[in-house]
Amino acid sequence: MSSPYSDPFPLDEHDADDERPDFGHRWNEAALEDERLLHQQIEHERRKIEHERRQIEKARHHIELHQASLISKRDRLFTMRANRAPITRVSDDVLSLIFEFSADDLNPQINPCQVICSHVCHRWRTVAFRTSSLWTRFEIDSERSLSYAEQQLDEHKPFRFEVNIAPSCRDSFFDRLVWKICEFVTVQSHRLSHLQFTTCHHATKRFFSLTTYDLPALRSLAINPPFDITSFCPQGISTDQVSWNGEGIASAPVFHRFSLKDAALPSGFVALSNVTRLSLTTVDLYHGDDLVRMLCAFPRLQELHISHVRHRGVERLTVTERVCCTSLKKLYVDGEPRVMLDNLPAFVMPNLEHLILSDVSGWDSQLHLTKFFQHLDSVVRLNIFWDELGGEVVECLKGASNHAMLLLPDLHTLTVINRQHSSGLDWDSLSIRDEIFELLPQVVLERRSSRCPLERLQISPPLTKEERNLFEGHVILENIDPISV
Repeated sequence: MSSPYSDPFPLDEHDADDERPDFGHRWNEAALEDERLLHQQIEHERRKIEHERRQIEKARHHIELHQASLISKRDRLFTMRANRAPITRVSDDVLSLIFEFSADDLNPQINPCQVICSHVCHRWRTVAFRTSSLWTRFEIDSERSLSYAEQQLDEHKPFRFEVNIAPSCRDSFFDRLVWKICEFVTVQSHRLSHLQFTTCHHATKRFFSLTTYDLPALRSLAINPPFDITSFCPQGISTDQVSWNGEGIASAPVFHRFSLKDAALPSGFVALSNVTRLSLTTVDLYHGDDLVRMLCAFPRLQELHISHVRHRGVERLTVTERVCCTSLKKLYVDGEPRVMLDNLPAFVMPNLEHLILSDVSGWDSQLHLTKFFQHLDSVVRLNIFWDELGGEVVECLKGASNHAMLLLPDLHTLTVINRQHSSGLDWDSLSIRDEIFELLPQVVLERRSSRCPLERLQISPPLTKEERNLFEGHVILENIDPISV
């Protein structure tokens, strides 16, 4: 059987010995003059194509060389211009603070923008590596995460670190884990700068009851229970019964920032004389003097953030005690007015300078706002959000300008912000342009004619040239970025 690759038409012996001239050669010799000329033209065109192809290859090579030179010169130009940028004159310490900006909240699920910025150049990368808050933040909710934190701290001994403690009290290993975390914090206490609890208050109280060593480097503490706190607490234990009252942290020498969220305001809170910034968010009051007594524990308080503080029950709170906050400079109020108005007469804030009103849509301009402002004569800066009762606040200030007793008599800077603008909506789409540009010029003019004129008006989003003309010559007008406020 023949091979499948054999020639199907093999030459016989006669064909193999045949020396006849090539058929194509004889055909070409017998060709007509026109055919012969066309054949020459084809050959000429083929040579031209080959020549052009060689020229193109040579040109492509030159283009690649020029392209590489262009990229190199662009990089050199960028480097030369970058070396003249103001940021290059910023010291490493200041650059480190910039990286830490807005990095107070622990959120391991999101890569912070500071990490992205650290890849700009070698210097930024070096500074970011030395900024421990960008890299030494740990969420501990199991023995595995605790082991990881211990390993990382052994490799970064000079750096301080921050911890978010998030175990569940219902876990069988809770007591053992809390004990190990306490040992870990005790050993590393000289490096712990921030502590956060994302767990139930029972775990917080349990942790500080086991802590036997001062926290010499701790600067801030955040109590931030999870949304579904009932899944964290052990059965039979009410969150109201285990409110932590500050024990175990009062002796921290540099502790100055405290945040409490989603909790019943504890009674008998220990004095924290070094704390200057306090934030109370969604906390419950059971007695009329709970808030006053809480603030008495912070004699050096400079900044107070009160957001949605409420009391249990429908009866009005009766406040019998008073608190003198002589160091308080900044007050942020957010939420319903009842608790704040009930407690305001008990607050003595002679040096309050900066007031921020946010999300106060439940306030009534004639009743609540007037009563509120009457206790704040020392305020010199007021921030309002136009989409959250901003018009009512300005109307209240305008209406009081005609009386002998002005509201906020020392006010010289008014900041008006439209937060909806950041969502892609402008003044027109919110149908408030006419309102704001009718009320604001009036209040500026009326206060200018009184003994308490406004000196500076900050507004966002930016105004057009025609809109700015409404305030020309009456007040210093500034367009601002709401993020910077």
